[in-house]
Amino acid sequence: MLKSLNQVLRRHRDDERGVTTLEFVFAATLFLFILFWTIETGFIMVRWVMLERGVDVTSRELRLYGLPEALQDPATGLVSNEDAHNYIKETICSHTTLINDCDDVLLLELTTVDSQTGIPNSATECVDRTGPVIPATDLPTVSAGERNVADSRDLMYLRACIIVDPILPANYAMPLPYDASGGIALVVDSAYVNEPG
Repeated sequence: MLKSLNQVLRRHRDDERGVTTLEFVFAATLFLFILFWTIETGFIMVRWVMLERGVDVTSRELRLYGLPEALQDPATGLVSNEDAHNYIKETICSHTTLINDCDDVLLLELTTVDSQTGIPNSATECVDRTGPVIPATDLPTVSAGERNVADSRDLMYLRACIIVDPILPANYAMPLPYDASGGIALVVDSAYVNEPG
């Protein structure tokens, strides 16, 4: 019995069939991981660049032209926070073509920069996809069209955050911080000075 077991083991030890298959499995696995990591990184970067472009174009339009006069309340001549927020959000989303449901996943923060405190360094808030409530941001009340003296020359800080879903399961592609829903936060910020009207 022991002699036949030794013969079987010796026969398998000397058999070299399938050695290249094993090498291929290891090499192909590594190659496919690198390939998918590259594709995942590319998709995330393209969406971030599109968001960056949307924020840059929108902040340029806001800097040069302000908010459209069609948004202003006829009685006060001011634009409500909600109308300003929706207009800025729609304008950013119109320039970002590769982000699905941009209106639903984009969260904006627009603040006036105080010369004493500088640019806000608080944590970036993004849309919470695990709960029913989307955190609200407080936009300053802005005059439409012609700006008044108070709005003129203010340094404005605009921060946008979008949660995107990775293609690969979490933490396999890139070592990025994932939220509770498994998405990656893409944050873009911009600053501009309100030009005089």
